[in-house]
Amino acid sequence: MLVSNSAGYKVFCETKPIDALPGHYHVRVYSTYENAKEPDEQQTRFDIVLSATELEYLRLSLNA
Repeated sequence: MLVSNSAGYKVFCETKPIDALPGHYHVRVYSTYENAKEPDEQQTRFDIVLSATELEYLRLSLNA
């Protein structure tokens, strides 16, 4: 999901369930820069595995 797009600097967030660890999710925030030498190259900014409860806490904190 695109979170922000400012002057070609784009920030995305993706959340995927982890099949091998039921009830847990991989959350990754990454960016791209369309004026870069490799504009499709993704730079990971935040990467974490959370339980469903922890993911809900994160969601609530972002909505605060």
